[in-house]
Amino acid sequence: MSSDGMTYLDDIREWVTTPQEGQECGTCGRRVPHKKKPTTPKTKRVGYSVPVDDVDSHLAVLDAAAFHLGVEGQPYARFKTLALAAALVLQDESLRGFGGREAA
Repeated sequence: MSSDGMTYLDDIREWVTTPQEGQECGTCGRRVPHKKKPTTPKTKRVGYSVPVDDVDSHLAVLDAAAFHLGVEGQPYARFKTLALAAALVLQDESLRGFGGREAA
């Protein structure tokens, strides 16, 4: 028993605590997810590759666009932003073939 009256097991239990939903684990840094609500739709992770040097700026632009649209902080904000951007690109005929154009 330690000088403060706690046993070694008490010390470990205090140190190894289970974080609440939405909090980070003090040991591994992983965020504990919230339990899904019955109204939450089923989802699937989708990913794409971004050059390492561009990741931060890419996400910053995406989040700024979400803020501009008013969806920042909403569930699936990045999905909503990208879906709208893709729909707008498909509506603008002047963007057809943009990827194959030479820089000015």
